[in-house]
Amino acid sequence: MKKSKRSIQSPDSFFGRELGGETPVNAATALRLDQASLELLRRRPWDSLDETQVVFCPDLHTGEMCACSVMGALGEMFALMVYRDAASFHLFRDVYSDAISMEQFATLQRTVYVEYVPRSELSGADRELLRAIGHPWKTGVPAPVFRSRRPGYCQWYPNQEEAETLCGCLIAMAEFLDHYQLNRHIDYWRERDIYPGMAYDDEGGDGKPRFELRQVPAPEPPAEATVYPQLDERRIQRLLNQNLPVTGALEADCSYALIPIGPPDVRCCYPKLPVVLDANTRYAFHTTFSGDAESDAQLLAGALLEALEARKALPLEVRMTNAGLKRALSPLAQALGFGIKMVSDLPAVSNFRKEMVAFLARR
Repeated sequence: MKKSKRSIQSPDSFFGRELGGETPVNAATALRLDQASLELLRRRPWDSLDETQVVFCPDLHTGEMCACSVMGALGEMFALMVYRDAASFHLFRDVYSDAISMEQFATLQRTVYVEYVPRSELSGADRELLRAIGHPWKTGVPAPVFRSRRPGYCQWYPNQEEAETLCGCLIAMAEFLDHYQLNRHIDYWRERDIYPGMAYDDEGGDGKPRFELRQVPAPEPPAEATVYPQLDERRIQRLLNQNLPVTGALEADCSYALIPIGPPDVRCCYPKLPVVLDANTRYAFHTTFSGDAESDAQLLAGALLEALEARKALPLEVRMTNAGLKRALSPLAQALGFGIKMVSDLPAVSNFRKEMVAFLARR
């Protein structure tokens, strides 16, 4: 990457207002980020790679390998997505195999990315950054915008650490693309769970990181720790004392809802939505939004107890798709004598969540 002769105008940092107490992106990093994004744009990676041809690049802060996916082969969105941990990489793989919903994918990932958009789509903060670092505007050429996603939050401006991670991955991807263009006969993705990886090698005298291309195995899915809820023994006993009939099936789930909460000038969060519905009638017993203060299992345990109290009957089974929630709620099921059945889909829950999101979007 050529050294820039651009001069940086004030301010000396960016996204400070939007990030609140987080470390804003300093001017030097913003300049490198813009340069690296232009180098990637010049190579037009979407003409060579599709979204599933992932390249692993190092996070120079943590040492963890990030999964980099090029968006743009379909001509709808031109971007480089950087999945910062193993959990986010497996979310990416799961959404492409339809193992999870787009809602789960959007609300649980930890990513940084650059997207190339028309100038008219830039925010005021984007314009301020690009103007201050002397971005070379060209007619008809899209401009880069830099964003991050965190579990439970909407996309927003990156902080300093996230910007540095994105910058390193952009530089590594440009180096990979140069190598790939000279070696198109090599299929780096021919083996299952083996990917090309740009391992950090050294830093040259110009301060630019150097990388070595290797074949690397996909990271293992992170182990999920089961967080058991604190059960309300009194409510459980009251239900048992009523000798309730046992009938029907329920669907139960707890996950983030794709509904941004918060003012437009901050990083908005997604609320958690524990839901319990009758699997046959699709009647919703519990639909209260919640924050992150309590675990999913704690919220769903409370929602189930509330549903059983309102229903005045115990279910033959409660259907779930999340194995972790099944493990966490097994003590509650055992105490009340109902079974938990793992299924591939919860049609009542899915339909309810879609209708709720659509309703709130109209308000």
